[in-house]
Amino acid sequence: MTLDELRAVYDREQRFDVDFPETRREATPRTVRYVLTVEPRRGWVLWSDLDESSADKVISAEIAYFEGLGCDFEWQVFSHDRPPDLKDRLLARGFTPREPDDSIMLLDLEAAPDL
Repeated sequence: MTLDELRAVYDREQRFDVDFPETRREATPRTVRYVLTVEPRRGWVLWSDLDESSADKVISAEIAYFEGLGCDFEWQVFSHDRPPDLKDRLLARGFTPREPDDSIMLLDLEAAPDL
């Protein structure tokens, strides 16, 4: 399986099709967002399908949506998300990065060294 294929499986199973307890999953044409249904209310965008021409409009729409709900939210950005400057676009809109960055580590068991 190639790295792109692994990313596609991860995105589908852990970002696009996942449900969380006490959380409402909302799929739009360009994002999948989640909103806690219990207090304190907060939300997050876990998956997006953006390009250079749609990113700013979708970011604005998500900000307006969560402002309308009156709750804070985060946008989880992965290194393979598009457009490549998504993180910079979010920073320019006032988002702050969580430190340190998270990493997902993969191990090819067939190529793993013996212990």
